[in-house]
Amino acid sequence: MKTARLSIRRLLPTWGGNKIVAAADLREILDDENKKNLKKLHRELPKYSYPDEVLTATMLCYMAAHGVSLEISEKDAHFIRALDAQKSSGKCLFGSGFLLSEKAAAEKAAAEKAAAEKAAAEKVNTDIWELSEREWAIVRGLGNDN
Repeated sequence: MKTARLSIRRLLPTWGGNKIVAAADLREILDDENKKNLKKLHRELPKYSYPDEVLTATMLCYMAAHGVSLEISEKDAHFIRALDAQKSSGKCLFGSGFLLSEKAAAEKAAAEKAAAEKAAAEKVNTDIWELSEREWAIVRGLGNDN
């Protein structure tokens, strides 16, 4: 794998007396070079959107990963490998899938919504750490010239 060769010294700002620097412009340059390298390694996969009446294994995995269960009866599902609209372009459902009855499609849509809400809540659900009195004393002492 080829790596980007950048002169970091040339890119670094003059730090002066600063102890900490977040160099956004340096980060942007490194990200751009990294994207170029990754693009050479990985081809970009297409993204598809399906009607509620289509269910794929990927959709089920997303729901399960976010704690949402879904059960569809045999009479409400029909196995398919591709939609008719996909066949003319040589495309198919990744991992196959199912056509769902209108009732099952409504249940699936509700499950997807619940999974998306849980996924959003998981991002918000973080531990909050507080500073101790000792750390507050350090903070109050910072920035003073004496």
